[in-house]
Amino acid sequence: MLRMLRLLKLDKYVPCLTLIDDVLRDKAHTLVVTGFAAGVFWIFVAMLLHLAEKDDQVCTNLGDGDPTKGDAVQCVGPTQAQRFQDVPHALPYSLILLTGDYPLVDFTFWGKIINFFMVLFAAGVCAVPSGVIAAGFTDLLRQRRRENRRGDPEKPAYSNSWFKAIGLEWLVNCSPPEGVSSEIERWQLRVHEVLTGEGEGEGTISKVVRSSIVSLILLNVLAVILESEPEIGGGNGSLGELPFDIIEGISVGLFTVEFCARLFAARYEVSAGFSYVGYLLSFYGIVDVISILPYFIGVAMGLDNNTVFRVFRLCRLFQLEHFMEAFTLIDDVFMGCADILAATGLLALIIWLGAATLFYTFEKDNAAVGDDFDNIPNALYFTAVFLGGEWAVCDFTPAGKFVSMFLCIIGIALYAIPVGTIFESFGDVLAERAEADKAAAELPQQALADTEEQTTP
Repeated sequence: MLRMLRLLKLDKYVPCLTLIDDVLRDKAHTLVVTGFAAGVFWIFVAMLLHLAEKDDQVCTNLGDGDPTKGDAVQCVGPTQAQRFQDVPHALPYSLILLTGDYPLVDFTFWGKIINFFMVLFAAGVCAVPSGVIAAGFTDLLRQRRRENRRGDPEKPAYSNSWFKAIGLEWLVNCSPPEGVSSEIERWQLRVHEVLTGEGEGEGTISKVVRSSIVSLILLNVLAVILESEPEIGGGNGSLGELPFDIIEGISVGLFTVEFCARLFAARYEVSAGFSYVGYLLSFYGIVDVISILPYFIGVAMGLDNNTVFRVFRLCRLFQLEHFMEAFTLIDDVFMGCADILAATGLLALIIWLGAATLFYTFEKDNAAVGDDFDNIPNALYFTAVFLGGEWAVCDFTPAGKFVSMFLCIIGIALYAIPVGTIFESFGDVLAERAEADKAAAELPQQALADTEEQTTP
C-alpha cells in the first residue's frame, strides 16, 4: 500500500491534491454547515433502519443448493439483523443507500417505508457537500486558467482543430485570404460557399448538394445495418450482396468528389486554419479520409470490403459533422477545460488505485464477498463500479466499511467536477463559436467585395 503512494509524486506535474487542499480551505465554512446537516440526516436514517431491521433474519446471500430438493442451504453473508444490529453497523449500509444505490432490498414493511423517503430526499442531501467541493474545485481552476491567460491576451480559449494539440500551431495561425486575386481563388470561394451554405452559397444549389450528402450518409449507415442481416444482405438473402455493392461504389465515388472539393476550398475554411494541410489533419479531413480510404485498400488487397471494413463505413456517420457541428464542438470543449479534466483524472486515478489496494488488503479473506477482492485487478474492477455509484457488494469488514464510506462521498464529487466543468465550457465555447462563425462568414464576402471594387473602372 505504501508503494502505491508513489502516485502522489504525479501531483508535482499535474496538481490535484494540492488543489483539493486549497478548495477545502476556501470552502471550509460551507462544508462545515452542509456536512453537519448531511451527517445528522445520515445518523438519523441509520438509527431508523436499526430500529426497523434489528430483528429481520432475511439473508439474500445464500450458498449453493436447492431447498426444494431437500438440500441444506446456509446463509453465506450476514442477515439484515446482523447488518443493522446497532447504529455503528448500520452507518455504512445507510450511506450506500443514501447515495441512491440499493444492493439491499429485502427490508421489513417499516424498513421499506423509511427507504421510500430516503429515495425522495437522501441523494440530494448527501450530494450537497460533494457539490460544494466540485464547485470550489471548478472555480479555483477557472481562476488559475484566467490568470495564466493574462500574460497572453491573444491566446485562444479553444482550438478549432485537433492538429494544434500535436504541436503544429503554425497551421492554426494561418491568416485568412485577404482577397480574391485569381480565377482559381474565385472558384475556391464559390465551392466553399456551396459546401457550407455561407454567403451566396445559401441558394438552391447549395441546399440540394448539402441535402444529398446528408441523405447519402444516412443511406450508407442503413445499408451497413441491413447488410448484416443474413436474410436480407447475405449470399442467400432476398436482395443479395449486389445492391449493397452498387450503393457502396456510388457512395465512395461521391464521397471522393466531396473530399476533393473540400480540400480544394480549404483555403477559405476557418476550421481548417485556412490551410490545405490543416484540413487534412483536422477532424473533418480525417473523417473524410476514413470514409473512402478503406474501400480502396480493400479493393487493392482483394479483401471482402463488406465484412472487413464495415466498421469503417459506419464512420461515415461522422461526416454529418460538416452540417451539424457536434464532435468538433466537443473537441473544443475538452480543449478549453483540459487542465481541470487532467487534474480530476489524476485525482480519480489516485483514489481508484488506492481504494482498490485497500479493498484487496482488507477484503481478500472475507468470505462474505467471495473472491471478488482476491487480487488487485479484481479489486480495481469492483472499485471502479463503486465509484460509479453502484454497489453490488457491501458486506465488508470493519476496515473495508470505512473505505466504502469514503468512496460514497468522494465518488459523487469526482463525477460532479468534470460534468460541471464540461457544461460550463460548453457555454463559453458556444458563445465564442457564434462570434467566430459570424466573423468568418463576413470575411470572404468582404474580400470579394473589396476585390470587385478595385477592379471596377
